Amino acid sequence: MFKIEAERCVPPLSDDELASIWSSAKKFVERIADSEDYIPPELFGAPLEKLKQLHPEDNKRYPWTELGAGKLFADYYRDVARYVQQRKNWYCYSDGVWSVDLGGLCAMEYCMALANDLMRYCLTIQDERIRQEYMKFCSRWQTRKMRETVLKDACGVHKTQMEDFDRDPYAFNCANGTLHLGTMEFTEHRAEDMLTKKSNVIYDPKARCERFEQFIAEITCDDQEKAKFLQKVLGYGISGDTRYECLYIFYGATTRNGKGTLCESVLKVLGSYGCTVRAETIGVKRNSNSQMPSEDVARLAGVRFANIAEPGRGLLLDAALVKSMTGNDTLNARFLHENSFDFKPQFKLYINTNYRPSINDLTLFNSDRVVVVPFERHFEESEQDKNLKALFAKPASQSAILNWLVEGYQLIQKEGLQIPKSVRSAIAEYRKDSDKIMRFVEDCLEKAENAEVRTADVYRVYREWCAEDGCYAENRMKFNQGLRSFAQIERKRPAGGGAQTTMLLGYRLTGASFAHPL
Repeated sequence: MFKIEAERCVPPLSDDELASIWSSAKKFVERIADSEDYIPPELFGAPLEKLKQLHPEDNKRYPWTELGAGKLFADYYRDVARYVQQRKNWYCYSDGVWSVDLGGLCAMEYCMALANDLMRYCLTIQDERIRQEYMKFCSRWQTRKMRETVLKDACGVHKTQMEDFDRDPYAFNCANGTLHLGTMEFTEHRAEDMLTKKSNVIYDPKARCERFEQFIAEITCDDQEKAKFLQKVLGYGISGDTRYECLYIFYGATTRNGKGTLCESVLKVLGSYGCTVRAETIGVKRNSNSQMPSEDVARLAGVRFANIAEPGRGLLLDAALVKSMTGNDTLNARFLHENSFDFKPQFKLYINTNYRPSINDLTLFNSDRVVVVPFERHFEESEQDKNLKALFAKPASQSAILNWLVEGYQLIQKEGLQIPKSVRSAIAEYRKDSDKIMRFVEDCLEKAENAEVRTADVYRVYREWCAEDGCYAENRMKFNQGLRSFAQIERKRPAGGGAQTTMLLGYRLTGASFAHPL
């Protein structure tokens, strides 16, 4: 085409002139192709074709009013823009993911684009009278006030709720498409999947990283059973499957054991599917106000791997909250200045720590909510690989780590979550150490036939024992409930006389007790 047009020039252009013009044209196209507003030639006519299908000038759904304009905007951009009432914000679709449009900037840009497309569309209307009248109406879109009104009227047209997003717990969004974990089908990004999360890793089923596999062997001390369990537990974290209802604690009594590097590497692979969580989120709070925004919980909607990294010593778990967050119960949360919303949790909680959190409610153990994976390897200074985190952050390594996680999820689907002996032992030890009342009984009480002691005196000693042990002392009523689980408590007159009171029968305080009853 270029040569044909060139031949029509009078006089004809020389070869050097043609080469110069062609070179300039190529550079111009390359320059504008990098701009945000660039529209490829093959897509330039797409907006007009879409408007021709809608026939806004004579479609009864789109009266020439602000309300009709709002419906037109909502229908025109339905595949890429939805208003979510609970967030009081638009969500816009781009690069395979729906993202909250804070400030409505994206929605306003769409509205401006439609305003311009409508003016171009008016030129295609055959009836001159309708063309002129509709162009006059469409010219109102050129004012900001009209566009703001259009967006307001568009909000309620296609009602979208927070629960409409991320409904498929087996869809895992990657940089180059979506992996469906249930079928292992890999598809291109689709707006109708309604995914708000995305990993920035390219899915390559052939990718492998021998150094990462070696690292797993090192941190598990070549315990293949534990390594396989660890792969299952972490692979479980890439799905929205929450059937096991567990809290996972990666515990290492010593530092430099690899658990932090492992969790950080997994978080980077998962992208927005993973997030860090403050330890206080699952801890007992002194002043809890249900009316306050619960942003720590709200930001977990759609998340699958929630990591609490290195909480400080003395974290006391809120057992009721942990049960709620690890179960399949619907959670309610809200962001600051926004409406509350319900969502089904897809996240699993992972804590990597040198200090096990304190647990007062032993039903967390009785219901198998707590899983402890011991990290017993300590890397001396000479054994530490300072470049490991950087290596695992490389794109090729991340693709390989993603495959390792996918394999872990496939294993858990095939075999279930079979807990190895080392993990069972760590859980049993944790439970024993968490049973403060039993430890107190072993330290400060002894069985004796016909013995009895006031529970008030026992509780006084218990509080001193807790202070010495550096742990939390529950109130007297809960303490007595704990005593009743293994001993007899009655309300009676003491054998030595006195008013009726609550007595612990069959036990007495030892001479080594912290305090003695008066």
